[in-house]
Amino acid sequence: MLTIRRRQSAMFAQIAVDRFVGELSAHFREHLPRQFGALGEEGVREAIRYGIGRARSYRIESEAGVRVFVQLMFVFGPAFDSDPKLPWASRCLSGAGDERARVGRLLDVAARSRRQRA
Repeated sequence: MLTIRRRQSAMFAQIAVDRFVGELSAHFREHLPRQFGALGEEGVREAIRYGIGRARSYRIESEAGVRVFVQLMFVFGPAFDSDPKLPWASRCLSGAGDERARVGRLLDVAARSRRQRA
């Protein structure tokens, strides 16, 4: 029988987070070059890790949900979720429903807000 100890489990979790951070960093390098250039590789990775923690504070744990949260951080600013100029963000994140429903609402409202700004 195989036994996985807590330390080993934590190591596997860290490997998964590192992989996710690397993939998201590469995505930002390609799709948000201005923000990527301003922060640099290490700054982007640090911002992504910060975003992972912020997303978790709203019970957003799936890769897809965290990806949306972090992308919105890069588009609307690192404190978009508590920015008084963006009240829709905290309402969506703190609203009723499971993670998928809240993230879906967040994405819809963010897209509308972005179109209105343009």
